[in-house]
Amino acid sequence: MKIDMNKYYIYVDDSGDSGLRGGGSSNFIIASVVFVGQENRDKLMCVIDEYKKELGWKAREELKFHKTHKDTIRLAIQIANRHDYSAYAIVLNKANIDTHSLSCVEKDSVFLYTIKELLLRLNLSNFDLIIDGVRGPKYTKKARTYFRQELRNVDLKVNRISFEDSKSNSLIQLADLVAGSVARSLTDKVDAGEYVKLFGRKLKKIFKE
Repeated sequence: MKIDMNKYYIYVDDSGDSGLRGGGSSNFIIASVVFVGQENRDKLMCVIDEYKKELGWKAREELKFHKTHKDTIRLAIQIANRHDYSAYAIVLNKANIDTHSLSCVEKDSVFLYTIKELLLRLNLSNFDLIIDGVRGPKYTKKARTYFRQELRNVDLKVNRISFEDSKSNSLIQLADLVAGSVARSLTDKVDAGEYVKLFGRKLKKIFKE
């Protein structure tokens, strides 16, 4: 992706198990939705919030791929696709990972590593990064240091890094729909490829690691 001088907003969520100790999923997925400029970001956030109000949902009810009725998800994707954003995902086969390359922030976890790998592939600079999940101050500080150090090596500028509760952030919820759709596409279920197709050209790339 070509770097330009616009400010980007990157919202991130995951699907699968990020641990390396037996059990869980063999693949771990990180998905992002990306906006160029605050106006595009705020417009889609308002649109999704309004859609949930029309459904009669309470303020902190959220769109979750694995919990929300699929008709509701389909319409949410169709509504989002009328607006300006791009989606990306990375699928990490945990069997292929070199554990020496993992961040020391999390023991036996590939969560931050996979986000970093996606950011490297996006090759964007001058961005805010908003990640699903409320974390303690110690974790958050270490995570920020990890990302800034890793991305500074390739001259990518990160403005702000925050961890937020997806219940109060509709754009993280949209990233969840991307992550869930990609995860579903890797299964043998009847509707495996349906949701990825719904995103159409908005889903620019699914990286494989």
